Formats: sequence, C-alpha cells, structure tokens
Amino acid sequence: MRRISRWFYLWLPLVPPGAGRPHRLGDQEVRAVRAKERIAVWCSACIGGVGVVLLYLPQRLMPDWFPETTLRLLGHDIRYSLPFLAYTVALIMLELLLLTLLHVWCAHAIAGAMGFIDKTSRADPGKMGVLLDIGLERRNKQVLQYGIDPLHGVNRVVLLAWTALFLLKASISNILFRFLVQRMMGRQLVAALQDFVGIPVFAFWNALGTRAVLRETRVILFGKGVVDDFMQRFERAPVRHALDAVLVADTIQYVAVCKRDFHQNHYVLSRRLFEFLKIGERSGDWEERRHLERIQALDAPHREVHVLLITLGIILDGNYSAREQMRVRRLRRLGLMPHREHQLRAWARDMVEGRGVDALLRKYLP
Repeated sequence: MRRISRWFYLWLPLVPPGAGRPHRLGDQEVRAVRAKERIAVWCSACIGGVGVVLLYLPQRLMPDWFPETTLRLLGHDIRYSLPFLAYTVALIMLELLLLTLLHVWCAHAIAGAMGFIDKTSRADPGKMGVLLDIGLERRNKQVLQYGIDPLHGVNRVVLLAWTALFLLKASISNILFRFLVQRMMGRQLVAALQDFVGIPVFAFWNALGTRAVLRETRVILFGKGVVDDFMQRFERAPVRHALDAVLVADTIQYVAVCKRDFHQNHYVLSRRLFEFLKIGERSGDWEERRHLERIQALDAPHREVHVLLITLGIILDGNYSAREQMRVRRLRRLGLMPHREHQLRAWARDMVEGRGVDALLRKYLP
C-alpha cells in the first residue's frame, strides 16, 4: 500500500511555493484548506455509501453469480457463498485503497496550501514520509528508540480489547442502526431494505475518519513550526546550561504517559531535545510520583522549564482529553500547573487552527 501511495503522491500536480511558515495561516490559506477539506469529507462519505450499494446490489440483481454452499458444523447447517465472500474482500480492499489515496491527496494538498511543501521540496524523503504516514494513518513509534514509552504501565488486555472495539465500530454501529430502524419502521420494511440500511452508517464513519486525518495533517504541520520556535528559544535560554538532562528525559516520558499515543509531534519534540542535550536514551525505572516530587524540589527557573515542557506536550497534538484533565488537576494541586483548563483548551484549539502558541512560549522563554 505504501508503494502505491508513494507513486500517487509523486503523481499529484505540483503545488505552488508556500509561505514557508506552516504554523501560521492567513485568510487566503484558511479558505484554501477548508475548501479542500470539504471536498475530501464528501468524497469519503460517498465512497462509504457507494461501497454498500456495490456490495449488495449485484447479489440482488444477479443471484446466479453468487451460488450458496452448505457447510455442516457442530450439527448445524451454515449457508455461505464463496464467490460473495471473495467479492466482499475485493471490494473492501478497493475501498481501503481509495480512502488511502484520498487521504494522501488531502495531506499533499493541505501541506501545499500551508507552505510545508513546494515544487522543490515535495519529494524530500523526510517531508514525503511524514505526509504518507498521515495518509496511511500510521503512528510514528520511533520515540521508543529514545526510551520513551507512551504505553508504560498500560494493561495490555484492556488495550487489545479497546483496539478491537475501535476496529469494529462501523460494524457494531450498523447492527445497532438496523435494530433501531426495525423498531421504528417494522420488520417488513427492514427485510426489503436491510442490506442498504448501512449506507448512512458507513458514510458517516468514512467521513469522520477523513475529518480526523485532515485534522491530524494540520496539527502535525503546525506542530513542526511550534517545536522549531520552542527549540530556538530554548537553545539561547541561559537556564539550559544547568538543566538535568536525565530529568528532562523523564519529563518527556511523563508527557508520553499523559497522552498515551505515538504522535508525530511528540516524536519531533523528543528527538530535538535529546539531540540538543546529547541524551542517548532514557533508561532506568520511572515512577510518576517520584518524578513529580523531583520537579517540585527544583528552584523556580528550572522548575518552569519542566512546567513548559509538560504544558507544551499536553497541547502539542491538539487534544485535551478528560484523562489529561485529571492529571492537570493533580499537577495544579502540586503547584506544577499554573494554567487554567480553559487556557489549555484554547491553546489546543490554536494548535488545530494554526494560530500558534507564542504567548505560552514567551511566558517561559522570552
């Protein structure tokens, strides 16, 4: 899939040179990005709806093409159609391919409108790799090579169950929606149209998935500029000389545990800090309570650097979840989070909308 996506990416029309500052958008760029996002979301919904029609309509119109076979299993007769199963798998693969190419187009088009790529840089392996990963919805797990593990302490059974539920969300929603329609309209109507009841369900989930990819594209491209600004300020800050590099690495681990996600922006922040502070890999046991106590014991200038890292890490992916709110409340009780929740939400929105977080960076690193 990646090879096809790469070919498609390079085949896409060249974008005009951008402004070169992807973490800032003018009115013209905002209009261009939103127009492409609307097209992408509607195309994704149409792919989902048409996919359901193409799945069941041939079986209704040409039943002879899909003969059924009876399988005796545990004393029960199970009827199935092998040609229909093969056709279903082929159609699912085609839909996944179309959605992937649509997402690659989204990432490519938005990156061009935001100035992240231009005619000369679009084929750069680093930039192309980031955009292809967005289109393929692949998480960047390279942060593990620095000893940073977002899943530290997670119950693997619960994680597996949650992943399975997430993958089956469309099918579960379809079953529930069929039941709801059946209760509202009666069994006869549902029996006549039961195969096509899932059209709005799959169209909805496709549109929602594409919207998430579009949002992720903006957040990752904006995030690179924010990390660049942070590192420029950090590299000239006098306090950097006396920082405990090991404690900084542990704070990055704390941020990773708060987010529970392998996000591109957190990888970029980790890599830049580890390279600048010459940290090879974080090692040793990590315990949240002990780590926060060590930060509390620092003097004010050094403590504020860790507060900034935690704050920036929380908002850097554009999300501020209920789980993170609980951690922020604990940090506030410990005197390690001076910012109110409404301010954190606003900064997270700014990461999505491209307004930047200059006020936050100036507060700690003038």
